[in-house]
Amino acid sequence: MNRFRLQGNDRIVTIQFRLSNPNMIPRLAKLVPESSVDTERDLAYSSLNPTNGELVLASVPSVDVSNLLSGLVREYTLTNLVRRRVQNGYKGNTPNWVYTIKYVFTQGHIAVPKDAVKGNQLAHCLELQTLLEESFWATMAHRNPFIANGRSVPGTTAISFSLAARVPKELRWQRDPNTGEKIGETKVPMKPEAILKVSADGVVSMEMTASETASAQA
Repeated sequence: MNRFRLQGNDRIVTIQFRLSNPNMIPRLAKLVPESSVDTERDLAYSSLNPTNGELVLASVPSVDVSNLLSGLVREYTLTNLVRRRVQNGYKGNTPNWVYTIKYVFTQGHIAVPKDAVKGNQLAHCLELQTLLEESFWATMAHRNPFIANGRSVPGTTAISFSLAARVPKELRWQRDPNTGEKIGETKVPMKPEAILKVSADGVVSMEMTASETASAQA
């Protein structure tokens, strides 16, 4: 399961990041009031729970998602940003926090920006693009029910991209897959396991990279 097509009934698309380091939160996103729950009524259910909808892109641990935004903005407009902090157990006696940032895009002909992004959409998109470009991400996507006023709207759906773990772009030694010995005299740029692309006609695909380029190890 490595491709799907954006459809006319996909009213919104969300891109949600899951971060363990608050310093990764973009500057403008930090200015958006933190929500204890998703207060935006028209958001799809979280893509982190696969039971909420149909899995349309299976999870891949390391994906180049730098092309995602440019593909979406052909048909969708940034309309909201939701920032949350969720406790995820403890480290010793200290709460372990996970930070989520959800960028919400709506079909252009019905897009009405919320206060969180109104007047600053381009700047938010530039920060989003930086997040997408600077790292590889563990990525999957679901087609979820579209929710309005607490109820699913028949005939409409929402696409949720979940970027659940950051994979820093690093220089690594390339190794022989049989012996594990280093190849070459210098480290080489790390390669992703897949590249996410969005075609002009709305086909979203995970294109797996060649196995020999994905085998670089530290």
